[in-house]
Amino acid sequence: MPKTILLVEDDPSLRSCLADILSGEGGFTISTAADGTEALRLIDEGLSFDVLLTDRRMPLMGGEALITALRKRGLRQYMILMTGDVLVPGTLPGANLVVRKPMGVFDLIAHIQALPDAP
Repeated sequence: MPKTILLVEDDPSLRSCLADILSGEGGFTISTAADGTEALRLIDEGLSFDVLLTDRRMPLMGGEALITALRKRGLRQYMILMTGDVLVPGTLPGANLVVRKPMGVFDLIAHIQALPDAP
């Protein structure tokens, strides 16, 4: 069964491009949100996902705050934080993986495909 990804990115062009590549090349089922607050609303409305792929800096609620909120709710899904920041640690609390933008999207697809299926 293909993995489902919740893609949270405030740049509409990048969000659309990533969603197209992840669904077309990766075979993933994609849901999108423009920021962390929209992502939380979708989750509260019943959206489920296997992997969160979120930008670090967004208006209203960024990726770090979103991941923190989801971890506090007990969500254990795999969470990937994307950032264009020059200096960022290899990991941030709550994130399973931090990737720099621009990123190798095909490497990202391979990484997600290699994750075990959710129980």
